Amino acid sequence: MLTALAHGFWAAFSLYVLKLGCLDGWAGFIIAFANFEGTFYKYAKLHFKEKNLDHF
Repeated sequence: MLTALAHGFWAAFSLYVLKLGCLDGWAGFIIAFANFEGTFYKYAKLHFKEKNLDHF
């Protein structure tokens, strides 16, 4: 699960800071956060699928 969190943070950071989403203000933050959430869920589902758990 730590990898899911790391991928999510990196996705939000790259979108908000490296791709200058911070210049868009609040909208840029919301888009970066939504990108974090989607990336986190994607990797969390992959983690549960690899562990053969059906909790997610």
